[in-house]
Amino acid sequence: KKTLFFSKFNMHTIEKQHSKDLSPSKQYKLKKYTTPDDYEDEGEKLYSEGRFQESIAYFKKALDIRMIVPIETIQVAMTSTSIGKGYLALRKFWEALAWFKKALDVSINCVGNHLGTAE
Repeated sequence: KKTLFFSKFNMHTIEKQHSKDLSPSKQYKLKKYTTPDDYEDEGEKLYSEGRFQESIAYFKKALDIRMIVPIETIQVAMTSTSIGKGYLALRKFWEALAWFKKALDVSINCVGNHLGTAE
């Protein structure tokens, strides 16, 4: 039985290998929406239809918009998780793992920031 060990170095390597994959997919012409929620709704619809690669493009667009607004950090984590789910459905496990880790890191930072202000 093989056990995988993920160190910080391994995760950094995975993220670096896939960093060029962090922007919205250029192979899909995305519908124009006004809010990140709209892009996420379209991504969820496409995901439920089994159109995983297209759903990832919409989730990434929503993430790009959310990264501009610092107050939406928990939403960034949730959108990153959705992207990871899309890659998982495509059986692209390393990409999925990198996105799940990103979601976890954002969540930890978000909780840490809120704990620091609750006095």
